[in-house]
Parts: sequence; C-alpha cells; structure tokens
Amino acid sequence: MHQENFVSVTIVPRYNHLIDTYNALENMGFSLAKNITEEIKDVSALSINIAKSNISKLNELKDIVDLIAVYSLNKTELDKTYKKISSEDLRIENDFVIYSPTAVKHPGKMSNSGKSAAEYYWIIKRDDPVEGENPVSLLLQFIKPNASTSRHYHINTIEHFLPLFGKTMITCQKITERLPSKAQELIYDVFSKVMPKTAHQLKTLDKPAVNLLCMQPYDPELKDHFYKD
Repeated sequence: MHQENFVSVTIVPRYNHLIDTYNALENMGFSLAKNITEEIKDVSALSINIAKSNISKLNELKDIVDLIAVYSLNKTELDKTYKKISSEDLRIENDFVIYSPTAVKHPGKMSNSGKSAAEYYWIIKRDDPVEGENPVSLLLQFIKPNASTSRHYHINTIEHFLPLFGKTMITCQKITERLPSKAQELIYDVFSKVMPKTAHQLKTLDKPAVNLLCMQPYDPELKDHFYKD
C-alpha cells in the first residue's frame, strides 16, 4: 500500500484511560509499543499511522478519548460521531482535522489580549468529572508566526502543552530564580509540564503553531495568572 494511503493520527486519551486506549487500538488491529510510566499516565498522547480505509474504526474510541488529530485528511466517517474543527478554522497552512466526542466551543478569548498573541478556539471542560478522574480542561491554542504568549505564572494551576502543528519554543523560570531556562522546543507526542510558581512563555518562529493546552484546574477568568514583564 502506498504511503499516501496512510494518515498520521495523534490521539489524546481521557484522563486515566491511557491503558484502555492502548488496548482498544490493539483490539482494532493497530500494533503499538507500550511504554507507560506512572509520571505520564495522567496526561499523555499517542501517535500512529493508520490506513485511510481503516480510519472509521476510530469511532470505537469515542468513550475513552478526548481528541483525535488526523493529518492530511479532510473528511472521514468520523464526522458522523465526532465534533470537528478544521484547519480552516485555525488559519494554518497544512490540512488536518481535530475531532472530539465531547468538545464545545470556547465562550470567548481566554488570554489577556494586551499581553498575549495567543488565541484559544476550543475547549473540553469537565465540570462533573466521573469518579477517579481529575477535573482537567483542554484548549486549542493558536499562535501566529513570530508571536508569543504573555510571560506569566500560576500559584495553583498546572499546565501541560502538546504541539499539534508547527514549532513552538518555551522558556521557563521558577519565580525564585533570576535567570530563565534556555528556550526549548515543544516535542510532538509529549506533554510538556509547567508546574505552579514557574514563569513561562511560548513563542513561534516564522510559521504558525497550534498546541493543545491542558489546565488543572481550568482558569478562564485568569484569576490564577500573574504576569512577569
């Protein structure tokens, strides 16, 4: 089968459903190498290549995953089950589609427009998490080329960033330290964790970027955002 008959898929399991997602994918006939540690069980992502003819099988994951990002594919049988946001909505250059069974539109712009160039287009919010789950929220973060977020920190909020498209650099600095770390590139398939009391800033180069932001807990009114100029 030619390479153009395959698509790259990034899957974000629901909190505490990482092993269930691995098992479900294997039951669908997808071969995966499991490498799960306790540290990444709470927030993780999987990346696999799937034949286009088998893409509809992903409907079986609807109860255990939050997001499915499908690259180089604009329309599939997933449309019947999953809510969708396309590359056209995000104004990016490559074609990919992000699906979710539970997503709702974000009610407004979450960032401080005077300090940040980031825009937040989508959110999965669990006000009443099921037993054993953490009330986390997921947002899609869009950053234009040669732009940056505010440099800020949180007292209580933990944030995780996962790149879905483009290249994003992040700098971090504990608020008790003087010098920030060197800029690091966000890594595909890996959530980068930013702990409380750590000033952080994300920047793009000459291309736009889309990242998945996981907030624990969700802070839409920016009550736990403190800025460092």
